[in-house]
Amino acid sequence: FLINFSENKLYSIIGKGDFIKEEGKLKNIQYYFSECFLDVFLIKKNNIYITDFIQIRSTELNSFIDKEKCLIEIASKLK
Repeated sequence: FLINFSENKLYSIIGKGDFIKEEGKLKNIQYYFSECFLDVFLIKKNNIYITDFIQIRSTELNSFIDKEKCLIEIASKLK
């Protein structure tokens, strides 16, 4: 859903991330939810960051993730 969005469009839809890490042409924006973490990976193209990959993961290492609860929580934050 959020693939190929500019960084600004991403922010307008889901807001600023809870943690942002930049490394060269790559940027990782993390969103923290009670059910899961959402990682959005962006790549710099033509001087703007574009979403390239999205991943959800458990809030605890090597733990089960309830994808349905996670996606419902993420959907509730989308503007």
